[in-house]
Amino acid sequence: SAPKPDDSDDEDENKDGENVSKEPNCLMLRVVSAKGLPAMDTGLMDSGLSDPFVRIRVGEESLTTPVIKRNLDPVWNAEFMIPCYLTAEYTCPEMELVVEDQDFGGAKTDFMGKIGPINMEEFKDRQFYIMTDQKLKNKQGKLDAKSRGTITYCVQWIYLKKFDKGEPVKRSAFAKFFLGVNEDEADDDEEQGDDDDE
Repeated sequence: SAPKPDDSDDEDENKDGENVSKEPNCLMLRVVSAKGLPAMDTGLMDSGLSDPFVRIRVGEESLTTPVIKRNLDPVWNAEFMIPCYLTAEYTCPEMELVVEDQDFGGAKTDFMGKIGPINMEEFKDRQFYIMTDQKLKNKQGKLDAKSRGTITYCVQWIYLKKFDKGEPVKRSAFAKFFLGVNEDEADDDEEQGDDDDE
């Protein structure tokens, strides 16, 4: 079933009418946390815990959160602004969040569970969605008998002028862009910030 939007932070995208006809091109994603992840480091000399991180795939883009060492209930609060466009056939890309355990300093990873692939059509309405405690699934995208834990994330797919072209951007001052702000205001604020840096 399609997720329900959080209407408390609706965008005022009709305020000046400029962006109503624009297709969304920027995925605002916050990977918040996970709970009840399986212990992957269970050898005699291991911690009995895991070193989890999330691999994010959106269309052709691939990004990762930081690794949280020795934790089965990690909190990442990792925030991304990802270029995300309709395909040439005007179909929506897919998003996948894969939780993995890092071993040997990153030389090896173990699959823990995933969400998706999710067709971005579900988020094309530009609403702000809070996806709380979503059950992680197996590699085939199905729930099975194994308890894999849950993940919480927030997502909003909007239009920003600066993302007509661009590379993935990780931001620290994220809330002012993400929490239901007007799309033009986000663009204007970014342009002013660029001027301040000069």
